[in-house]
Amino acid sequence: MTVIESILRGLNELPNPMLVDVARYVHSLNPKSKERRLAALHATAGCLDAEEGEAFEQAVKAEADRDHGNLQ
Repeated sequence: MTVIESILRGLNELPNPMLVDVARYVHSLNPKSKERRLAALHATAGCLDAEEGEAFEQAVKAEADRDHGNLQ
């Protein structure tokens, strides 16, 4: 069995919520991912006014809380 086959077999045994975590981790290992995120941030920096920025920040925080089970 190759390394890839072994990894795929292990992934097939995981429940879906864990696959999301694995995908995020694998994605974080790619140095190009960070470069793309930074490029997107630089390209969009300053595109929201203060009120829109505050609303966006609150929405992101609420989503993060939901993702981590901290419903408020």
